[in-house]
Amino acid sequence: MMVVGIQAPDMSSAWVRAKWWFWRGRHAVKRKQFASALSHFQRSLILLPESAYALCYIGYCLGAQSQYDDALIFHDRALQLKPDYGSAHAQLGRMLMYLKRPQDAVESLTRAFRIQPNLREYAPYMSALAKGLGDLGRIEDALSAYREAATRDPKDVEVQAGIGWALWKSGNCKDAEGPLRNAIKLDPNYADSYDILGTVLRDLGRDEESIAVWQRLIELTPEDADAHASLGWALGRVGRYREAISALQRALEVDLTFPIDYSIGLYHCYLKEYREAIEAEERVLSLGQDADAYCVIAASLGGLGDHEGAIRAARQALELKPEFPEAWYNLGQAYFETGRFEETAASLERVFQLGRGIPDAHLLLGLTFLKLGRESAALEQCEFLKRLDTGKERELRDAIAAVKPQSE
Repeated sequence: MMVVGIQAPDMSSAWVRAKWWFWRGRHAVKRKQFASALSHFQRSLILLPESAYALCYIGYCLGAQSQYDDALIFHDRALQLKPDYGSAHAQLGRMLMYLKRPQDAVESLTRAFRIQPNLREYAPYMSALAKGLGDLGRIEDALSAYREAATRDPKDVEVQAGIGWALWKSGNCKDAEGPLRNAIKLDPNYADSYDILGTVLRDLGRDEESIAVWQRLIELTPEDADAHASLGWALGRVGRYREAISALQRALEVDLTFPIDYSIGLYHCYLKEYREAIEAEERVLSLGQDADAYCVIAASLGGLGDHEGAIRAARQALELKPEFPEAWYNLGQAYFETGRFEETAASLERVFQLGRGIPDAHLLLGLTFLKLGRESAALEQCEFLKRLDTGKERELRDAIAAVKPQSE
């Protein structure tokens, strides 16, 4: 079928016919009709089997249709015929990135730019180089390459998202947000932008804002367990535990092996749903020993009034992770409930030795000192609480005041 409005040339020469099909292939590529273009380039190659250009374009069309392994074969053949073919090296580099071979990709793209420096002006090539450098852990080099690509095409969504990713990886979350939001404006359906932006907002402590970002990512990738889990964790960090559990359970529906039971148990514990919390943490322990799971179980058993069981679980957590402040606190609380006040004080002092100024621990230690008749030591805990939690400070002072008449 002829292209409307285009007159076919005299087809008496194989060379002319090959050029004709090659020209039609390039015309189809410009319109992103890659299947049609592939057919045209294949016809050209039949007529001129030693054409490195036809081979390279066939590889390009195959790559555009996600047939990366096949594309690689044609790019290799093109380079065997023409080793100094810069575009073939560049295309090969892009295919290698799709095949998750970043070291080979970076080498191929670097070689392409050395042979033909003007290829750096093509944003997709620079973007592929940047991604390869990033995958190799060369974040600053990746950021530089992404920024160079942005000067070539500031409206390339992958480039803008890449700049945001590289800034985030380099620890610059504040500046990462801008290019990521630019990427979303350029293409509201590009999922990677939301994934990185949600992570950036999390690291900036803006969990409430991140919730809408994770929800949009789930709309785009409903079968992405990571997206559901990220939404759940964001909801949990802002205290919306019921919604958090629902989101985390959805992650499990997508992927039964997703390691999310610990968080589900923790949020059940926060909701004082202690039996559900223990059940979730026991699923964690079915896969192996885990200090965090034992810690949640200790808190949950304490909530159920099983303080001896809480002591055992807290000790199991500390056997696995001796410098675990929350486990020491849970142990101290269980000792307090069983009247073992000296052991309570020792456990809570260990919390503070680990550098954690937990208000609940100061309150409990103050109450413990009262039980031990050490009123001045209890008052010292009030001074700590004055800086950390004035509500708990008042609670401790009221307890001290209630004890004074008896001591007098």
